[in-house]
Amino acid sequence: MFHKIGIRTHVVVVLACLLVHPIHSGGSRVHSATAQGPRSAPALAVIVNAKNPTTGLTMAALKYHFKLKRTYWSNKKPSRLFLRPAGSPEMDILLKEIYRVSYVRMRRDFVAQCNRGRNSYVPQPLNRDADAIERVRKDPSAFTVIMAASLPAKLNGIRVLSLDKKKPGEPGYPLLGKLKSQETEP
Repeated sequence: MFHKIGIRTHVVVVLACLLVHPIHSGGSRVHSATAQGPRSAPALAVIVNAKNPTTGLTMAALKYHFKLKRTYWSNKKPSRLFLRPAGSPEMDILLKEIYRVSYVRMRRDFVAQCNRGRNSYVPQPLNRDADAIERVRKDPSAFTVIMAASLPAKLNGIRVLSLDKKKPGEPGYPLLGKLKSQETEP
């Protein structure tokens, strides 16, 4: 039987459960080369298949790839973007630093590009870190993003791209989120 409980009780129970069992998106944690320090902003790593000869991109080139204005790698092989789900930290950083529009507007723009024949697909979201890593390992054309702190310790089958000649965790790396202390409450 269900018991009628107030919304406050429900919220307290949910918060207590999260404290005991925090949400975990899968994968080994904290890659040693990209670990975030206590005052570092969280870095977003762009990952590709290890067979992809691309080792780094400029931010301008990265934006072209993420906006599907460039759908081939430098070796003339196709590139295939996989996004992260709406509301995820990865997607929040992409919307702020790459797309500069809302998630709904971004999706609508991708559909419009398909309808006009400019692209053959709308990028699909990969919900879990483990799914994102596995997709990139299996597909030489695939690329996506993952929080640098969520990278596996061994990068078997994947490569982290440098952006503007910097790796996640290095000073000047361009794809950063906000520190919790920088976030403001509405």
